[in-house]
Amino acid sequence: VLAYMPLMLGVIASLLTGTGAVIHRVLVPGVPFLAIAWAGLLRRRDVGWVLLPLVVISLMANDGYYSAWPVSRHVADYTFLENGAQVDLIYGSNTGILPMLLYADVPVYAADVPDYAGAGLSRRTEQLLGIQKAPLESLEWSRAYLLFKDTGVLESEAERTYARELLAKYNGVRIPTSDSEPGESYLWLLRNNN
Repeated sequence: VLAYMPLMLGVIASLLTGTGAVIHRVLVPGVPFLAIAWAGLLRRRDVGWVLLPLVVISLMANDGYYSAWPVSRHVADYTFLENGAQVDLIYGSNTGILPMLLYADVPVYAADVPDYAGAGLSRRTEQLLGIQKAPLESLEWSRAYLLFKDTGVLESEAERTYARELLAKYNGVRIPTSDSEPGESYLWLLRNNN
């Protein structure tokens, strides 16, 4: 509980100020451990009957269900990375490609558009995170994965417009993933015939 207090205060401050400095999802991995830390209190007759329902609600509310597999199937599915050799690169939005930098065996690039989600990051911060930016047209590739959810909120309007142009130009084909509703996958295969 004490270890999470600074994070909890950061989340509360972010919500109140609207800055988004600490997003609430950083607390998700610790939610089950919070119940363990509170076990002594939860067993007490005077306060346990009040705290126990609150802990159960916190385990199931908001993003807590991500830690309760197989309760939810909406857990990020990166199995397509196992077939990474089938593409020359992975391309996507600034925020969408960050997990790929850790797991992909092929180069990963972010769209270089003037307005993008997370635009408050400096170029130096992006470089430290490992984000490479380039227009897809300037890269050498024949097959590429595009990470883009056309109904999502992780992309800015400029990123959505650019992604739609890429889908039209390179005959984008949607690749189904288990963590998306049918017909709403964020994964596309592009082919460059030039």
